[in-house]
Amino acid sequence: MRALWAANVKDPVLIPRLASERLVWITKDDEAKRAHIKDIRKHGISVVWCRGLDRDENRGNRVTAHELHLMLTVKLRYIAEVVSITHTAVHHELYLHGGGVAPSVSCKRLDPERVSAKASLKRARLT
Repeated sequence: MRALWAANVKDPVLIPRLASERLVWITKDDEAKRAHIKDIRKHGISVVWCRGLDRDENRGNRVTAHELHLMLTVKLRYIAEVVSITHTAVHHELYLHGGGVAPSVSCKRLDPERVSAKASLKRARLT
């Protein structure tokens, strides 16, 4: 598994590059799901959205470095295997639940079509 570190690179530039190198986009940016779903589908990239314990409507998704490390340590090998045997883009959501000293990590595979439908529904509720 290879990695690409792309600090300060805008998502519309990053997405085609990830596609050309067949890399998975790992992000904690909930807005990216809504803002870039058309580009994500167009370029056929696999995405992992990481969601932390600290969620607030006003502050959004706050994932600490420790939480992110825990989630990826527990589930990255599984996701890498799914991506390597699948010939289409796969979308996963990693999230913590339970809190306490050792929160548990869940990995949910998302249907790209439902991701878009959920985003559209959420946008409709906000307007």
